[in-house]
Amino acid sequence: MAPISESLAQFYVNFDVVDRPGILAKCAAVFGRHGVSLRIVQQSLQDDASPTDGFPRGWAS
Repeated sequence: MAPISESLAQFYVNFDVVDRPGILAKCAAVFGRHGVSLRIVQQSLQDDASPTDGFPRGWAS
């Protein structure tokens, strides 16, 4: 088995955040700081969405 640093994997993540300029950039920056690339980003508006703040909890570091 290869070390995790030599492994490739695909994951799906979903964030519900406030629709405000810069939120997507903040999320992408966190992934980038950890060496994770984003292949596809899909942004959509949901009428019933009600996030509590502008940034996913625990993603500030």
